[in-house]
Amino acid sequence: DDRIVPVHGSIGRVECEACGARHDAAEFAQRVEERIKDLYDMDPNAPTESSEILCNKCRKPQVKPSTVLFGSQLPSLFFERTERELPDLDLLIIAGTSLQVSPANGVAGAVGFPRVLVNRDAVGQELGLRFAKSGEVGGAK
Repeated sequence: DDRIVPVHGSIGRVECEACGARHDAAEFAQRVEERIKDLYDMDPNAPTESSEILCNKCRKPQVKPSTVLFGSQLPSLFFERTERELPDLDLLIIAGTSLQVSPANGVAGAVGFPRVLVNRDAVGQELGLRFAKSGEVGGAK
């Protein structure tokens, strides 16, 4: 896990955007069920109106899965690890990407070490990446 840099964050990690406090993911999921309206009317037990989920530390309503959405800044860990570790890599594994968005797509173009792309769609040929087989990651054998 310490060798993986989730460029777009992780839905399994929950944080407050205001103060950075970590929250238990299972507890957050429970709070979502209890406080957030079901827009698709699939849960008869869901509330009819949404209410804020407050941070346990700062009490601000900015708790969410720590994912990076379009237009948001990538995590500082991405830049720190890229600068520090890219020159000494033995292998770079890239997974689940269109290779269309900068600056993350620039890492795939780095050379001097083997690169493996695990992806549903063929991308990266212009970077020297070869595409072997397509399919869903869950079905890979």
